[in-house]
Amino acid sequence: MAQPDTSFGLARIGQIAVTVGNLERAVTFYRDTLGMPLLFQVPNMAFFDCGGIRLMLSLAEKQGEIFSSVIYYKSIRSSRRTKCCRHEESSSRLSRT
Repeated sequence: MAQPDTSFGLARIGQIAVTVGNLERAVTFYRDTLGMPLLFQVPNMAFFDCGGIRLMLSLAEKQGEIFSSVIYYKSIRSSRRTKCCRHEESSSRLSRT
């Protein structure tokens, strides 16, 4: 029986992209509510550091496009848990432990 080729494999995630409807509102939430470090922002995109994984927030390429993303954050500091839970209930796009 032939063995599978294991010479190629993925080691870790480098970036996650999330499409948002309002970039400024999303930047404010991720930066000020969740406390994620903003790496940089350019027109229509913002990049955050999430424990060594880059999170890219971007607007839809075509107006009216709607995408859904779920990101499971392993840890949320307790001082930010209340604000985070309120956002989760209103948007249902943020999962937490």
